Amino acid sequence: MVEADEVQIIDLSERFSLISLMNGDMIRLRTAVTQVFAVRGAKDSDGNQMYLVRSQNLMVIQKQAPLFTIAPPAEGTSKA
Repeated sequence: MVEADEVQIIDLSERFSLISLMNGDMIRLRTAVTQVFAVRGAKDSDGNQMYLVRSQNLMVIQKQAPLFTIAPPAEGTSKA
């Protein structure tokens, strides 16, 4: 088990990542950070504090509107 102390979040700006797919759909993905912990005695190679982050992923799928639609025949016309 890792020893860590919770660090209070004072400001949080979470933006969506936009992922466009070949089929025309778009995925909007956002990571919602819920808690941050400073790992006791852990530093990276540059001497910066190491953190553990608890988060959840939020995903929204946006369907692309079709490029065109086929309208039904108008009343009184025939499908010739």
